[in-house]
Amino acid sequence: MFRFTTRYSTSIYYIHLMTPEKRLDQIEPVIADTAQKVDRLVETTGRIAVEVSKIPALERSITLTAKGLVDLTQITTRRFDGIDQRLDGVDQRFDGIDQRLDGIDRRLDTMDQRFDDVDRRFDIMDQRFEVIDQRFDSVDQRFEGVNQRFEDVKQQLDLLQQDTGDLKQGQQQIVQQLSQLQHVIIQMIGNRPS
Repeated sequence: MFRFTTRYSTSIYYIHLMTPEKRLDQIEPVIADTAQKVDRLVETTGRIAVEVSKIPALERSITLTAKGLVDLTQITTRRFDGIDQRLDGVDQRFDGIDQRLDGIDRRLDTMDQRFDDVDRRFDIMDQRFEVIDQRFDSVDQRFEGVNQRFEDVKQQLDLLQQDTGDLKQGQQQIVQQLSQLQHVIIQMIGNRPS
């Protein structure tokens, strides 16, 4: 019998003293454990390959969704700009109406002064009443013009309400698309193997 002084040498010495069945009994669990670990690595590599193969489809889907959102945002912005322009037009028309009403107020002030003149000058009262009647006719015509402008403003507001309805419909489409995207993403995440 040989005597070894190193630890490694001693282990080899004992292995030589073992029978083949004992050696096989000790090696089999190590080989089985190694085979199991290799199987797990192969399975994990397969799963990784499947998940990596899904990335281009996800990228295309995300790119299409992002483009759709950009397009929808641009459309919505244009519609808001159009609404802003229409509201500016309505504001300008109201400013014009205000100016005309100020003119009417000034004319009415002038008429009050003329009534004072009429009270002072009875001798020319008939002539002044004719002038006042003419002015009232002019005021009536201007009120008809104001009524027409109010009708125009009402039509503009009707168009604005229609545009607002279109905008709401666009918003609903955004919500539907986002819901569909969320559903697709949830499905893709749910289909991943654990």
